[in-house]
Amino acid sequence: MISGLRDTLLTSLNGGQGVGTLGLLQVTDRSGVSASVNLASAETLDDVIDLINASAANVTASINSARNGLTITDDSGGGGNLIIANGDANNSATKLGLVANVAASSKSSGALKRQTISEATLLSSLNGGKGVVFGDVRITDT
Repeated sequence: MISGLRDTLLTSLNGGQGVGTLGLLQVTDRSGVSASVNLASAETLDDVIDLINASAANVTASINSARNGLTITDDSGGGGNLIIANGDANNSATKLGLVANVAASSKSSGALKRQTISEATLLSSLNGGKGVVFGDVRITDT
């Protein structure tokens, strides 16, 4: 069974390479309220979402409509720009695809490339649990 995107480990993003160490994410809502969100303790996308949503900025983080990344939506009703930036040298906003300085009410990360197959994936778990018939797949070592 594949987990939902919210409980996806950050280490399984970017095709299994992970996002590395996260740090501060600087978020400024469209009314000008700014918050530094410390993502250092985050292990899953759910942790990232919860930490952003608990910030002083009037924004909501959620899974995007394509269900492959995050969206940060401004709830302030302000007329300025939604700004999402790296808050330190860990480049958290960049790693999560969230860097923005836009006159828009939301920013989507785009696909975060969750790894869904690995060396430990059983062939019997593929094809909706039906597995694959021998001869259908050729694996070669180059």
